[in-house]
Amino acid sequence: MIANGGDHQRMYVLALDQGTTNSKALLIDAATGAVVRKSVKPVGVQHIGPDRVEQDGEKIWSSIVSAAAECLDQIHAWALRGITISSQRESVAVWDAKTGHLLGPVIGWQDNRTADECRRLASSADRVRAMTGLELDPMYSASKMRWLVNHSDLKQDANIHIGTIDTFLIERLTGNHLTEPGNASRTLLFDIEMGAWSEELCDLFEVPSALLPRVVSSEGDFGVTRRGLPIPPGVPILAVLADSHAALYLHSRGRDRIAKATYGTGTSVMAVVPKPDAASAVASTIAWANPDPVYAAEGNILASGAALELMAQLITDGDIALLGELAVKAGSSEGVSFVPALSGLGAPYFDRSASGIIDGINGGITKAHLARAAFEAVVQQVTDVVEALESQGTVEIEQLYVDGGASSSRFLMELQARVLQRPVLISSIEEASALGAALFACHSHQLAGPTGWSLKLPTIVDPPQSESQVSRRQWRRAVDRSRGRSILAEDDY
Repeated sequence: MIANGGDHQRMYVLALDQGTTNSKALLIDAATGAVVRKSVKPVGVQHIGPDRVEQDGEKIWSSIVSAAAECLDQIHAWALRGITISSQRESVAVWDAKTGHLLGPVIGWQDNRTADECRRLASSADRVRAMTGLELDPMYSASKMRWLVNHSDLKQDANIHIGTIDTFLIERLTGNHLTEPGNASRTLLFDIEMGAWSEELCDLFEVPSALLPRVVSSEGDFGVTRRGLPIPPGVPILAVLADSHAALYLHSRGRDRIAKATYGTGTSVMAVVPKPDAASAVASTIAWANPDPVYAAEGNILASGAALELMAQLITDGDIALLGELAVKAGSSEGVSFVPALSGLGAPYFDRSASGIIDGINGGITKAHLARAAFEAVVQQVTDVVEALESQGTVEIEQLYVDGGASSSRFLMELQARVLQRPVLISSIEEASALGAALFACHSHQLAGPTGWSLKLPTIVDPPQSESQVSRRQWRRAVDRSRGRSILAEDDY
């Protein structure tokens, strides 16, 4: 038993992190930040045809409570100070408000089924961008919410609730239908300067505002755990953050000149900014509110880890490690560019009509060159977003903090520093989102010890003095081909 004997004064925070492919629970010493226990449960993702991505909400829920129960085994209830939640963002669920039963699948953030609906609303894109900071894109929640309401098994007098994954978990844990500003700002229904749901946007997307959760501060009053769960009743939810936002907090603590990139299925590149900028080439969003909002600029890359997985399936029977070995062996891609527009391109292009292509193939190309092109595609996309973050002059990035699965590849991170021409700081913290949400809660509620948390220092990869051997010009030409655009003259790149 952890909380007994000499440890009887130790207090813990349970950090729940619900991601696209797994759910995690971390039991964290509130004073020091030490991870005492950890449990990870896989979550399935169903790719139904070329444009539909769904998940089973009940399996998401069972994975979270199972992971939590493993971490809390033999922990005294009085030692658990509170719970934090970090979660995947734009994915959407709808459920019966009385029973809590789900009324349809969870539509994943990668889902593209509502692309035609977004195109139908294209005349409102500028207005949507001005109010929300986001492109009118099917990745965000609003059009998914409308689809679920229209296609779910609803009774005529049904009392339903709708929300992103944070809201679903909060209501299952506490009975309260709530969200926080960072997650709300990813829906296309939230006015980020007013800090409230917009009736104008709800009308545009035909999502009744009465179905939406109430928005409270990121460290606000979310309620306490209800009875009947494998978690002690009466435990407060201390803080809720979106997963990428939580990782940003862990790395930056709100400081400027720092960007973070979380390498997962896609990649989120994000930096704190002084205010939202509707004219930016990337999205503006609320990072968190405690209680005043802190804004961030972000570019979402749709396929980074997914790009490596696809290339591995094609040339190494799915072996990612072997793909990396081939890429290192190649030395260069010999002019080959792989543009992984598997469901179009995200930031900074926002072009869902783009097609995935392999450009520059000739008779001397080998599997090793293709492997190298896949790794280069990841770092080129991140560099595109960093350049877009800086393009409006409101933020200057000096360092890039990185986390997520692919950040463990030293080769990839060295390639990133080379192409970006800035230091890359590799986080040695595996669970950046969960720890970021817990750190945010402990700072907000004064739970951290007198010296704060002693977190592991990142590994710094400095860019080489020599110029990058990876051609930005070559990459931009390949992206234009992917988008079906006329190829410009060499001097235009």
